[in-house]
Amino acid sequence: MDARKTDITLRIEKEHEALKQMMGAILEEMQRPVSGEAFDTWKLEFVWRLRDFRNQLLKHFELEEHGGFTEDMLRIKPENHSRLKELEAQHQEIINTLDRIVEALKALSCRDCDQFPEIRHQITTLLKQLEAHEAAERELIQSTYLQDFGAAD
Repeated sequence: MDARKTDITLRIEKEHEALKQMMGAILEEMQRPVSGEAFDTWKLEFVWRLRDFRNQLLKHFELEEHGGFTEDMLRIKPENHSRLKELEAQHQEIINTLDRIVEALKALSCRDCDQFPEIRHQITTLLKQLEAHEAAERELIQSTYLQDFGAAD
């Protein structure tokens, strides 16, 4: 079988890069020093950034689950079924975690509060989880499209 990447798979790969850029911006913003009087403005803008990120993730996950990606992965390599189900289950876990982080951040009254390091840790952990998730999807794409070509010598 000549398994060439479809338009949807190429789009997924492109979106992975866009998500990676958003993740980098979130990490940068989280580390930026903020004075006490500027905290409320910073917090509001950071919550908006996280909500924008959440919306982008939802669109991305929808594209993967219902936009043809899953169907392509199954059509080319039916044994991908269980791995795809695992990855899809992670989508809701990622969104739920992000929602909890946003709620904790909204409740925060100052950047120097005891809770902020925990929120920062949760964000960092979530972004690492998302990186691992995207890496697993890239591996699935590679193994699916390279299955008939064997390992490179």
